[in-house]
Amino acid sequence: MIDYIEISKHLSKDKPNLKNLVQKAIYLDTGVEKYSISGVRPIEIYYDERNSNLKIKGSLPYFVNGQNFYVSNNDYLKGIEYIENILNVNLSEALIDKFEYGKIIEVEDKANLIINNHFAPSGIKTSSYTNGKYFEYQNILLKLYNAKENIFRKLDSNKQKEIEKLGFNRKKEYIKFEVKYKKPHFTLNNGKGILVTDLANTNFKSKIENDFINQYNFLKKRKCVEIPINKKDLSSGNIILLTLEEVALNEGKTAKELIYSTLKQIPNSTLNKDDKKARQRQFRNMLEIIETDSKSKYDLLELFQNKLL
Repeated sequence: MIDYIEISKHLSKDKPNLKNLVQKAIYLDTGVEKYSISGVRPIEIYYDERNSNLKIKGSLPYFVNGQNFYVSNNDYLKGIEYIENILNVNLSEALIDKFEYGKIIEVEDKANLIINNHFAPSGIKTSSYTNGKYFEYQNILLKLYNAKENIFRKLDSNKQKEIEKLGFNRKKEYIKFEVKYKKPHFTLNNGKGILVTDLANTNFKSKIENDFINQYNFLKKRKCVEIPINKKDLSSGNIILLTLEEVALNEGKTAKELIYSTLKQIPNSTLNKDDKKARQRQFRNMLEIIETDSKSKYDLLELFQNKLL
């Protein structure tokens, strides 16, 4: 689903129809005029008469429907068509400067718990806030957040009731993953400009969906060990071992590797070969209680893939 979008078009000798717009500001240093088009939520229009440039900014789902819980492709086209009619400008050849693509899914566990167990590879800028996380690198901003809390914060009770008819259940948990493309032509189109018409093209939509999944897979999900149900398997030493295994898993290693590495560093004068073999047998017995998920229980990949079908 396309959400926020920025579109620009060079108008040559044509001028947009600004009569039905609400003027918000005039920037004296550049001569750019800011307007808004009224919808369920407004869309911003920036007109630079000196350079014959038109820029459109805003969320099409909020403009057309006042919500982004559910938006059809037809709603998106309707929003573009309405803006074209108001401005008397054909936007089919306008350039997409930035846009956001996201999906909302229903999850079984607490949304905030799942979100907090997602993290980025080393070196990636990460920001946390009350109901979500941002991950930023190159020309990409990834957002993972509690969609239900976002709905409660942004939508009034009437609009909440409206989306309940579209499938929203306030008793359930929802997460949204969103990719903001700051320079989509570089990320998705080998540096070639992306046009408004491209976003309705089946092949290009598939390219966006594939990249959406790749961006989600870029994030790391915390892997967990299974906690034994028998008290006899939860000695202090075994609890330490379980903790070590979980830490190691999330570093791409195993507890066995770390333990054996430490064992090798102990001088033979302290522990001879037979001593070390005896310790290895003990560790093997202890490691038998450890069971790990082949895939993190916090991984939402399958849910997002199903949403794209």
